[in-house]
Amino acid sequence: MGGVTVSLPDATRSDRVYPLLQNLDLENLAFATLQGVGETLNIEEMNEDELRRLVLVNLARLTVAGEWNGLLTAASGGSSEFPMGASSAPDAISGAGVLVQYPMFFPQAKLETTANSVVRFNKNQMNFFPFWAAKDGTMDSMTCRITATNPDDLVVALYSNDSDKGVPVNAIGTKVVWDMGAASGVITLDLSGVGDWDIEAGNVYWLGMMLETDNTNRPTFYVFDADEGPSWTIPANDTATEDYILEKSSYYVGSLSDGTPPTTVSAPASDIAYVPWITFTLA
Repeated sequence: MGGVTVSLPDATRSDRVYPLLQNLDLENLAFATLQGVGETLNIEEMNEDELRRLVLVNLARLTVAGEWNGLLTAASGGSSEFPMGASSAPDAISGAGVLVQYPMFFPQAKLETTANSVVRFNKNQMNFFPFWAAKDGTMDSMTCRITATNPDDLVVALYSNDSDKGVPVNAIGTKVVWDMGAASGVITLDLSGVGDWDIEAGNVYWLGMMLETDNTNRPTFYVFDADEGPSWTIPANDTATEDYILEKSSYYVGSLSDGTPPTTVSAPASDIAYVPWITFTLA
């Protein structure tokens, strides 16, 4: 590159790869740039020389950056990698530059728009719903949808999982009041100022939810329909023999101070409750 015109053996002069990259050096060449150069190349014999150049430049880029894992995984500018077989980096799941939202809960059921018992709607009882972290990061926001206006808000908190028992155990970070707003619709909780809702890929966590001050005016959430689809399941020991279908969806702890999540969860009870549709983002 950089004006050198020596070609690969038996190759013609480069009309694309080298001219488009000639003002860049290997240290600052990002994978996305190289990818853009090659994306429009048709896979045909007449482009064989340009395809060889593309592979050669990428190999040189990986060598300079010391990214030997890049021979098995694609890398972007020496800063991030994603598994072989992925078509783009994790932050481009929905398209380049589009914010990625992770599902908070994973049951497969149709959308229900009328249930109002996501939590027990009690200011001194907290319900806990499990979710799985797909990626390391700090939770930056959560989004839900309600169908009716209400004057009361939720208190939410993040909890770790007891790996011995499969139940929520310790609060992680700061509790947050989720303002349910003055009107129905999509409501987003900004967690960017909290900064300590840290999660690690592959681990199970629990979202705790309770009312802040009122037991009467309750948010009405969009939820997973327990009547038309699999129930959300948690470990349960209500029977002496194995059940084919488990119907417990959450744990709860009662007798709490109004709007105050517990620091440590002790002996939670299993419960049947609708599971809210919630997504979250990572910083």
